[in-house]
Amino acid sequence: MADEDERHGMEEVPLRRPAVNDWPKGVRKIGIDELDCLGIDKHGGFYWQGKQVNVKRIVLTFGQKMYALVGITAAALVAMSAIVQGVVTYNQWACTVHWVAICPR
Repeated sequence: MADEDERHGMEEVPLRRPAVNDWPKGVRKIGIDELDCLGIDKHGGFYWQGKQVNVKRIVLTFGQKMYALVGITAAALVAMSAIVQGVVTYNQWACTVHWVAICPR
């Protein structure tokens, strides 16, 4: 029963790997004996010995949101252009080897 609960918990809350190099001085990894003190819920809430750890939420300004929108739009356009370039390149190559493609006559 405990294994099933743990497996279900892992499906709801996947594992995350730490970026230890980015930690400030004086912060260390938690020892194996201390791991049972940590917990996380399905909403990303962090718990230490059953008590929720206070985590600040960041609120972006309007300008920051606009910069993010511009960046996301640019990334989406780059991704779409890469897909189009890949399809065109495949189509040209597929025509030369007589595979399924839309070839000019």
